[in-house]
Amino acid sequence: MKKILLLLSTLLVTITGTASEKQIGLEKIPSSANWIAHLDFEAFRSSEIGAFVLQDILKAPHIEQKMTGLKNAFGVDIDQLGFVTAYGSGEKNVGVVYAQGGFNTKQLEGFASLNEKVEIKTVNGQKIYSAPKVAFSPLGPDSMIAATNEELLKAGLNARLGNNTKQKENPILDHLNELVKRPIVTITAQIPKVRKMEKPGRSISATEQAIMEKLDWAGVALGESGASIRIACVMNTENIETAEHMENVLRGVSSLLSLSTEIEPLFQNDPKLNKIIPHIKTSVSRKSQIVGMQLEMDTAFLLEMFEEEMAKKRNVKENSSIQE
Repeated sequence: MKKILLLLSTLLVTITGTASEKQIGLEKIPSSANWIAHLDFEAFRSSEIGAFVLQDILKAPHIEQKMTGLKNAFGVDIDQLGFVTAYGSGEKNVGVVYAQGGFNTKQLEGFASLNEKVEIKTVNGQKIYSAPKVAFSPLGPDSMIAATNEELLKAGLNARLGNNTKQKENPILDHLNELVKRPIVTITAQIPKVRKMEKPGRSISATEQAIMEKLDWAGVALGESGASIRIACVMNTENIETAEHMENVLRGVSSLLSLSTEIEPLFQNDPKLNKIIPHIKTSVSRKSQIVGMQLEMDTAFLLEMFEEEMAKKRNVKENSSIQE
């Protein structure tokens, strides 16, 4: 049972391994992208979890002073951040980021202009700022696109202007949006290609390897739904037969999780997991070759867990200060 839970975690790590336009706009992402990540800051701030985390962050010493410094120096206003969409081709440390809201691009341009290592040019009427490891271009008073090199930035600009091949419809994203209505975070990836981003020497079990080889696109979304936190994991398998097998595996996991009092002895070395498992509600769905698993947990319980962990950290820090 624990191995299966770890496998789900491994899948999530492999994927990350990163309407208005608050939803992912596939029409503005090039077809070469095989991983896409989207973070909606407005949804985060308006969620109970987000409000709690931000409130705790503001308790840190001098944090308001640091935020003011960030705004004055770089034109970045944390309180006004809207959303960020990032994507790439699976090559390690290479990607494109589009951000809207919370950026004073005129101020950012002024800061970049003072750096002698930054080259400034205009391409097809679009101003580009290029440094050895990053390039960016303003797209409006509070929006910008950046990339790890100038060529990627140009491709990203072309995609936003509709001048190159666009992403096809992504059934994984459609399924995730059905399961999580207003996601805070959405990540999708084409597993065979994105695995190139894994660290050399990282080993996985034969079971994990077998499952990875039968997946095409996969994705995860997290958001609040009423009084609950909802996480949806979705996988697009190579054929319907594999999808049926995966559905059976996930339904087995779901059944075991529902028997939390029976499962508890399996996690006697992990008290945190013992405490969490009984509060997780699961469901499994399948549409043709797409299989999904949804996990839901009461927000109040999760906040209670967060508060306990933060209190422990504060106690450790206070005791450390006393000893010094």
